[in-house]
Amino acid sequence: MKYVIFTLAALIVVPWFASLAQKSAKNRAVLFGIMVFSPTLGAKTAINYVSIETYRGVDRGFQVTLTDLIAWGLLLYFVQNRPPNVKRFLPGVWLMIAFFGLALISAFQAPVLLYAMFTIWKLVRLYIIFWVTANMLRIGTPTQALFYGWTMMALVLAGDCFLQKYKMGMYRVNGFFDHSNSIPIFVLQALSFVLLTALGDKKVTGKWVWFGVVGALGMTFSVVATQSRMGVMVSAVILMLTLVMANLISKEKRTRVVSACVFTVILIGAGMAAKTMMDRIKNAPESSAEARQEFNTAAKMMASEHPLGVGINSFSSVLSKNSHYNAGFEVMANEIEEGQAGVAHHIYYLTAAEIGLPGLIVFLSLIAWMMLIGIRAAWKARGTLAGSQAVSLVIGALAVHIIGNFEYALRITPVCSNFAMLCGAAAGYFYLNGRPAPKPIRTRPATRPLEMEPANLQTNLASVA
Repeated sequence: MKYVIFTLAALIVVPWFASLAQKSAKNRAVLFGIMVFSPTLGAKTAINYVSIETYRGVDRGFQVTLTDLIAWGLLLYFVQNRPPNVKRFLPGVWLMIAFFGLALISAFQAPVLLYAMFTIWKLVRLYIIFWVTANMLRIGTPTQALFYGWTMMALVLAGDCFLQKYKMGMYRVNGFFDHSNSIPIFVLQALSFVLLTALGDKKVTGKWVWFGVVGALGMTFSVVATQSRMGVMVSAVILMLTLVMANLISKEKRTRVVSACVFTVILIGAGMAAKTMMDRIKNAPESSAEARQEFNTAAKMMASEHPLGVGINSFSSVLSKNSHYNAGFEVMANEIEEGQAGVAHHIYYLTAAEIGLPGLIVFLSLIAWMMLIGIRAAWKARGTLAGSQAVSLVIGALAVHIIGNFEYALRITPVCSNFAMLCGAAAGYFYLNGRPAPKPIRTRPATRPLEMEPANLQTNLASVA
């Protein structure tokens, strides 16, 4: 019954979102901001059709989320109205098509086609989110909508993590996600952009400046509360880089004062968290690293033996059923015995195992291309807020790829939806920062009476007489 209700609701709200977007630019900005915020709620705003929750792979059904519904509504607005500056084929689209094609080829050699098609469906949804984000910026939607959406994400998630940490007593918080490891790779995408915009954007004023600062600190708190060692290190580097950038592009007193406040809070927070993090580093169980190694070794074997991979979203299925890959398991032997092995904790090994070496090469090329787009956008507007915001997007993407060496969380729906918006924003800034500055309007100076030619002056005097 819930599937029928959700489907009917989707059929109603998608056209309604398109209608709202058509009415005004303000409505479009609000919808865009809500779309940016919506992945924060994770599975709470999602539904899986043909759900198979017992499967241990990343995708377990044909999922539809609130993010998708808003993106589809905005896409319908674009189709119906065809606003100017919309670009059908965005930068990197051919690499995306190549990656999708290789994923589709791998799907038809997967042991269970249905599992593979769950992820194929998700790739289509992610491209729509990417395309809509880029074109929303191209048609003139204020970039502050990104800031508002990500700031609300930070405040809501930090509030939930605070309750889990101090009210529920959780050692490692997980927010709205299934596992705590999803939080760092999710929030670090937006950390630099939110803090930089709060400090340097003159259009962000009043309470939103402090909302942005508190949100940035809240994101950092959320990462620390997960006890993720890599996440804490990366977040510290991001904060320092962003403070430097903000003070280079803005000489206002507001920036200096707020930056000093942020730096002071960071030092106090670091002192308070130091003991806990040291205990975490010293007492981290060796079995955790050994389990990762077992999964990664199996992924390497699959990649070397299957040129086109074992099938997208099929690593868990193959590992569970094929003793050739799980024979050496010791730490995670219980999962193998139960027939429900997990996923390799390394996004690059996982990609190579499921789509093969060609798929990994295209995946890495796509990563490099999208980061290059952000770097070029930053270079076009170097020394300005827009240029620095493009840099902050690159920093967020770089954080994702660093953590990807230790986690597969980029494949989790809220994380990759957020990343699709990050890449779309980079493509949008590439367009915005490359536009020529508007030319000043030339007007003829008004002729003053005393500058009239003598003949005209005499004629006018005569007429007055």
